[in-house]
Amino acid sequence: RDVWLPAQRQLPYSHPYALDVFFHHVDRSGEAERGPAIRALYPGIVVAAAADWSGGQGISKWRGGGLSPAAGNGVITYDPASRRYCMYFHLSSVSLRVGDIVRAGDAIGRGGNSGMNARIKGHGEHVHIEIFDCGRDESLSAYELLAFLRR
Repeated sequence: RDVWLPAQRQLPYSHPYALDVFFHHVDRSGEAERGPAIRALYPGIVVAAAADWSGGQGISKWRGGGLSPAAGNGVITYDPASRRYCMYFHLSSVSLRVGDIVRAGDAIGRGGNSGMNARIKGHGEHVHIEIFDCGRDESLSAYELLAFLRR
């Protein structure tokens, strides 16, 4: 596999409502990293996508683009059947545009370290994943995300 999941015992030291999935290998070009293909967890409609992030470590070095300065390049999809938004951040490239329809397992882009926090030395080599469940009106916890990805 190209990625590894954190151990459950590590989750209290990380994001409460997100999961960072780490890469075994990335290609580097200066500060930028290019990781493996990232695949959609759910089918859905692309509601946001950005591949134009530019900047460096910290807000003072952010130049523009991305879904936000911290998220960097990424994709957000919405699955009407499950009523869930899936968010994928820190990508090096994005292969989708707003309005595209994706199936679970489709490639959405490649891992990377875009975003001012992921660009910090030692903070890259991962994709940041969040899932918001509209039916529950809350994000899945890191524990739920880990269990979902281990299925």
